Amino acid sequence: DYLAFIDHDDLWLPHKLEKQMKLFEFPKFDNIGIVFSDSYIVNRMLGKTDTFFRTNKPYRGKVLKELVSENFIPCLTAIIPSRVSADVGLFSKELCVPEEYDLFLRIVEKYNADYVNEPLAKYMIHEANFSRPNILLGIEETRRVISETIKRNPYLKEELGASLNKIFSEMDYHKGIEYLINDKIREGRKSIICALKKHFSILLVILLIFSCLGKFGGFFVRLLRYISRRIVKKSVWDYWMATGSGKH
Repeated sequence: DYLAFIDHDDLWLPHKLEKQMKLFEFPKFDNIGIVFSDSYIVNRMLGKTDTFFRTNKPYRGKVLKELVSENFIPCLTAIIPSRVSADVGLFSKELCVPEEYDLFLRIVEKYNADYVNEPLAKYMIHEANFSRPNILLGIEETRRVISETIKRNPYLKEELGASLNKIFSEMDYHKGIEYLINDKIREGRKSIICALKKHFSILLVILLIFSCLGKFGGFFVRLLRYISRRIVKKSVWDYWMATGSGKH
């Protein structure tokens, strides 16, 4: 028996299950615990369609280090053997947003992963699932999920090295952006400073300057977000914002 996930407003494409099940039936690796695929990201608000793997490189085999660095598994494509879920459990009741990310991390701690390198589903972004309050909650819960994963697997701290600081810096960055967009300037500045302490970047310096301009700086951040979403193709980023956990 196997488990697969899909929300009521998303779509599986024809032959999705058939193509993915072949990787269980004729595995390239021993002990496969999860199979996933690429997915279309359909942003109904912007009228844009992107693919998930375009900006999220997938990995196969032993992928715990890579999955801690970036969540590259679209939940609506994942298939998990029931024996695996019986071993590691299902979704944590203590999480509201990144429950699937937590589950996938627990799976790849013990099992190998594989994927089909083509879009086999469609994730729909619309006003109903684009909840901005969930973003801040998702960032904090994702931070906790990653921290707990590293506690269970302490070798990751050494293997990830400086990139671990960058991961947490990105979370503070996204948190700062959300605060600045909503004119919570003091909170935004504090988050940007926390991000800079973990990892230096010119973008963070620019945002820190914006945060010193008060609500005028918040206006500039909103303007830049508008330009990036209307002119640059940002559907994959919108997928992560809609799921509430940033790119993680």
